[in-house]
Amino acid sequence: MMFYSLSSFEDPTRQFLEEYRLEDFSIEMKPVLTQKELTDPDLAVLAAQGKYTLSDIKEEDPNLFFSLAQDRISEFSSHYSGFELELRQYRIISYSLNGTEHKAMVLKDAERINLSMIEEGTSPSSDSEICVSRVYARKNNLEIGDSLSIGGRSYVLSGFVLFPDYNFPMIDNSFNVNTGIQTTALMSDNAFEALGGDEGFHLSGASLSGTPVDDSFYKYDIDYVSTLTDKETTLWSGAIFSEMTQGWVMGIGLSLFIGAIGAAVVALMLYHLLHGQRSQIGLMKAIGYSKGRIAKPYLLSISLFTFLLLLAGYFVGYLLSEPMKGLYVDFYLVPYVPIVHKFGIFATSVFVPLLFFSNISAFIISRILSERPLSLLHPPVPKVQGSVMQSVSKLLKRMKASTKFKYLYAMRNTLSFIVFFVGILFFTILIQFSFMTKGIVQRMTVGYLDKVDYEYIAFVDPIRPLPLPAEGEEKFLKYPYADMDGLTVSMEGISPYSTLYRLYDDKDRVITSELVNGVVISRRLSMKEGIDTGDSISVRIEDDLYSFRVNGVADEFLGDSIYLDITSLSMILSSGADSDLFSGVYAKSEPSASSYESVTSKASIIEQSSAMSEFVNVVTSAMVGGSALISTFLLFVLSSLTVEGSYYQISLLKVLGYSKREVNRMILNSYLAFSVVSYFLSIPLALLVIKGLMRIFASGYRILIPFEFQLLQIIWGLLFVIGIFYVGSAISRRRISKVPLQEVLKAYGE
Repeated sequence: MMFYSLSSFEDPTRQFLEEYRLEDFSIEMKPVLTQKELTDPDLAVLAAQGKYTLSDIKEEDPNLFFSLAQDRISEFSSHYSGFELELRQYRIISYSLNGTEHKAMVLKDAERINLSMIEEGTSPSSDSEICVSRVYARKNNLEIGDSLSIGGRSYVLSGFVLFPDYNFPMIDNSFNVNTGIQTTALMSDNAFEALGGDEGFHLSGASLSGTPVDDSFYKYDIDYVSTLTDKETTLWSGAIFSEMTQGWVMGIGLSLFIGAIGAAVVALMLYHLLHGQRSQIGLMKAIGYSKGRIAKPYLLSISLFTFLLLLAGYFVGYLLSEPMKGLYVDFYLVPYVPIVHKFGIFATSVFVPLLFFSNISAFIISRILSERPLSLLHPPVPKVQGSVMQSVSKLLKRMKASTKFKYLYAMRNTLSFIVFFVGILFFTILIQFSFMTKGIVQRMTVGYLDKVDYEYIAFVDPIRPLPLPAEGEEKFLKYPYADMDGLTVSMEGISPYSTLYRLYDDKDRVITSELVNGVVISRRLSMKEGIDTGDSISVRIEDDLYSFRVNGVADEFLGDSIYLDITSLSMILSSGADSDLFSGVYAKSEPSASSYESVTSKASIIEQSSAMSEFVNVVTSAMVGGSALISTFLLFVLSSLTVEGSYYQISLLKVLGYSKREVNRMILNSYLAFSVVSYFLSIPLALLVIKGLMRIFASGYRILIPFEFQLLQIIWGLLFVIGIFYVGSAISRRRISKVPLQEVLKAYGE
């Protein structure tokens, strides 16, 4: 299943990324004019009018903007030869569909790098046509020819489009990847320019010789470059490379892990099955049958039965691989190709394990046939062997005989005990991971919105005079282009006495007043950069460097944010000329749409992340259910095999006068103690695995995943383990009660 799902996802994806020229690297440009560029008289005039961002310059003078973009490309090319650069332009538009807030990232059609692929239909041929992703259309019941209203205009859906550089559906910093409420889109060039609103830009780069770009641009005076990232590191296009690589690693690792457990369990079952035939084999040896003649029917029947089960498993896996691949195609914006049978996967899935189990059966039968007929006609008497058993025996020497028997009996089969411990370890890692991901999407996206008191957020139109805020509305000021040691951070100006947007620390204490003589940073920024309360930070705003004292850390994970007094930020941005700048307002009631460029309700923002939360809840529930199912199966098989292989011992204990409850406790309850011990030993390893996962995302993609660990999770996990033990051993307990006293006499009676 894993191999079919991954191969049918990976092969078309790699072909798509290659044919449509996925960028080799991406250059994030500073969205404002640099000091060097301000020496240009035309740009200096616009900057003096307060139009210093790239979006403002393009809005005011497109020819001047494209000349500026070409100058930036030429400057880069003067230091780096053998590379091709192209300007990438996009706009993020919010609109309503079926009463729900949706977003579209409309990308301008590229000419050389990151070419758009039309999966079905045609590319927009007029200014009234649009293409969206196939998965977005499917989830919203849209078909080619239907109408879609965006930005106050109606467009006809002409086809389904994919972009190689935006195959991961996170189109902003909200970590919302719900493909049902957001999409990439393609319009004609004229329709793109007519959309209005802020526009985003970066440079897409491609190597002409296949040589990777050297990111040591810091040694040159390329001051407009914010970051340079290769295609496998950029989240929007690089996450899929990590998925394909790690998917195979995880798929192979998980398959080997589950396969090893399954092989060990099957080997135990074969061992018990064949050892149950000891007396019959001994009788056949006694009357003169050769070893080959005895072994042949056992090997043929086991091989045939194993082959049929493996064949059934292969076809079940093949049928399930299509829905599993659907999860990838729903999550990543890549081409869809149906799954077809492959002989290599069939042989690996069926013939390889068949050979393994046949050899295991042959080995067990040969060991049995090597014994004398008289030994085979009598039940085997297990012996306590090994240093571990002897050490445990010494630890239990002061215990009651029944207690010593209980624990030593469970450890008598080393393979069974190892399989049991590994199964509990696997369960612990999955169960703790699922517990720690509970609420993770809410914490990463809109969790902080539940704490603030505003209901609407409105943004001003930058090309119109600032409106006069109504009574009860609170101004805010955003500057998302600040630089802190190479990291782009957002300066957030609010009032220290704000009531609609209070800042809270991790103990839910209000710390907004700390803005009076310092700044408050988001917890995401604090954890990524190792900054804490009392530290000092240096931030470059435009071309000036400012130092701030960190007075608190807000329990907010949405962005790399620095909060400060709105008046102070206004004076910084206006070079001391204006203390009353603002980007928008927070409000309890809906502000007038005629006064602001956009008005968004808090409820709609929360609703956008709800689908993603549901997706993560489904995944975590599947992990909990899957791990519980595997653990329950392991306990059931091991306890059943223990009972099956212990008829003689169970009967003997009953003859010696032990009650059914005492027999249950001595034969099965040792597994409960070992389950609990294995569970607690596995917790540190589970936490290390999860911590490593956090480090990978933080260092590779600069994304902080706020896993949350609480002591209560250990208790819940323990209850799961105990519950699974009783469910898995319930049938075995009933079978123990049915073992007759005469069983011990059968072995020696005749």
